[in-house]
Amino acid sequence: RELVEQKQLYEQELELASAPITIIKDFTALSAEENPKGEYIVKFGFWFGVIGYLSLLTFKFKKNIMKLM
Repeated sequence: RELVEQKQLYEQELELASAPITIIKDFTALSAEENPKGEYIVKFGFWFGVIGYLSLLTFKFKKNIMKLM
């Protein structure tokens, strides 16, 4: 009796999932990443470069800045 019920359950599952592959979401373009690391590298690289350049200018002209104060 249990085996017959189990067989019927298996057959029902096979009827529900008759397709071998189910596509849930279409594929997006490969160029569109969800977490682009390149943007972060460029953004932070630019700002660190600006801060470094300004700090170098400050150290180079430290005597002139002190005279102006």
